[in-house]
Amino acid sequence: MKKLILYLTIISIFLIPSKVSALREGETEKLYMNIDILENGSLKVKEYAVLKPNFNGRYRSLRYKNNNAQTFTGSKEDFDGSDIYNAFSISNLIVGDAKLNLKSDAIKNMTIEDTFEEIYSDINNDKVYLKSAREDGIDLKIYNSSDNNRAFFLEYTYDNVAVVHNDIAEVAWNILGENYEDNIEELIVLLNLPKEDKNMRVWLHGPLDGVIKRINDKQAKITYHNLPKNNAVSFRMMFSKTLIPQANKYSNINGKENILEVEQKAADAANKQREKAKIIQNTVKYLVLIWYVMFIGVMAIVLKDKKIREKCDFNHDYLRDFPADYGPEIVEYLIYKKVSDDGLSASILNIINKRAITTETLEGEKDNYTLTMIPDKCDSLTESEKQVVNILFNIIGTKDKVTLKQIKEFGSRYDGGHKFLMAYNKWKSTVTQEAEQEQFYTSMPFVCLFECLLGIIGVFLTFICAIIESSFILGYISAVVGIIGIIYVCSLKYMTPKGVLHYKKWMALKKFMLDFGNMDEKELPEIIVWEKYLVYATVLGCADKLQKDMKTRFDQMNITESTYPDFYYLGYYDHMFLHHSLTRSISSGIHQTYTNSISSNVANSISSSGSGFGGGAVGGGGSFGGGGGGGHF
Repeated sequence: MKKLILYLTIISIFLIPSKVSALREGETEKLYMNIDILENGSLKVKEYAVLKPNFNGRYRSLRYKNNNAQTFTGSKEDFDGSDIYNAFSISNLIVGDAKLNLKSDAIKNMTIEDTFEEIYSDINNDKVYLKSAREDGIDLKIYNSSDNNRAFFLEYTYDNVAVVHNDIAEVAWNILGENYEDNIEELIVLLNLPKEDKNMRVWLHGPLDGVIKRINDKQAKITYHNLPKNNAVSFRMMFSKTLIPQANKYSNINGKENILEVEQKAADAANKQREKAKIIQNTVKYLVLIWYVMFIGVMAIVLKDKKIREKCDFNHDYLRDFPADYGPEIVEYLIYKKVSDDGLSASILNIINKRAITTETLEGEKDNYTLTMIPDKCDSLTESEKQVVNILFNIIGTKDKVTLKQIKEFGSRYDGGHKFLMAYNKWKSTVTQEAEQEQFYTSMPFVCLFECLLGIIGVFLTFICAIIESSFILGYISAVVGIIGIIYVCSLKYMTPKGVLHYKKWMALKKFMLDFGNMDEKELPEIIVWEKYLVYATVLGCADKLQKDMKTRFDQMNITESTYPDFYYLGYYDHMFLHHSLTRSISSGIHQTYTNSISSNVANSISSSGSGFGGGAVGGGGSFGGGGGGGHF
């Protein structure tokens, strides 16, 4: 269950959009434009762009007409977008660069500094550009590495854009088309009339978080922060036709009422969409707040439940006696709820301690031992211990004998590694079954499962906040809070009262082992059981220190064959001083065999195959003439 919850959490994390609106990083840091409406109805544009570092250049496509626009017939619908808003051509193109320190309040007066040379084949040199003509405009590939600490600068003119109606004049133009392929962190556009007009009106079409502001009777300003890529942005400016006396594109009908009606309809639709978005935003906000209350409340219950479950009558710091008679591999499962090759090493040492296996050093071979099975002693072993004996003497060794060198080398062969892994996994399964019979653990309580469910919901709340581009920061943090909660809940040990009691007793025994060297002699256990302490210290993680302390205490106690004859006669003395080397050899041998087995199986597996007066935007940018895209390379 814990693994399933963690897998669901990981999947949820990858479902969260990698770029959230509030934190979106644009490949284009700045895109500033100054657009002057000339007296002849043309648009003179100055464009300043700053890219993120590590880009070689910038793409920019300029379109002077919309090929999909319907033919202007004078109907009201034509004012929503038609071919009358197209320009005639693009002229006066200049490509160059400028310094990076331009501020938004200096857009009107920005100037080009270094002019780039036009080239006619695609070569990678800085300060050059490649121009490709199209039926509806031009495409530019501008070479100027963003590491040069210079901005891209363009000047160009859209010829004959303004439309003169019988009553007023207007410019309706696409600043950016839907094929601009960079996110833009900051887009600012200044729109300038030739002269002042107190009746001038402006509208913005595009993503609804954009703003168009009337600065004065002659100028308006468009602002976008974190504009996503592939979003068209357009504007419409209505003004007195006396401001463009040299314009020659006439509609021959009145335009003001049609324009106001079309823009009011678009504004109403946009405001309705904003209201709907606001309702969704507030709903999500309240859901997030409710989620936090529930998540914190349920976590408090989880912590209370944990405290109750961990309550135990055993409160001793030290324990000298062994809490139970099960093997060290069962202790490893109790502590970590899993079995590893450390448990297998400890099990071998325990079988040696039970004298079902004897050890003998091989003369002239450092850290190599011969292990010999004593069949009569094996009948009393547990099922998992019998499987250990089978691994050592039937799979790896022969004729009831095996050396540590054989164990280390066995897994390096593909056939040997395969056999070892099969037997090792079977042993782990048997140990797990034996450990589960001890009933140390219980299933995850319902309150913890519910907390994990809330954690996953928190991740999806972040996902929803990203989709709706919510500004509620707690909505984005809910994923982090939820994931931390899931990890915490899944990391808890859900033990039975017996499991808690045994766990605390084994930890008290471990503390006793760690302080073995500081104990008074009369507090020490019988020397005949010292070897057994070393066996369990292997899975408790303190075998090295305990062996050193035992060696020191052994010398201090002046133990001789005459004072402890049984200790020497039964072979405990030999095991005591061979144990440290034996422990290291067996542990490293089993670990190396396991590692080699994994490697040899992988190496020999089959290869994989691969195959108006200002305000917010009204939406719907891109229906007018012009536009164009851009990006980086």
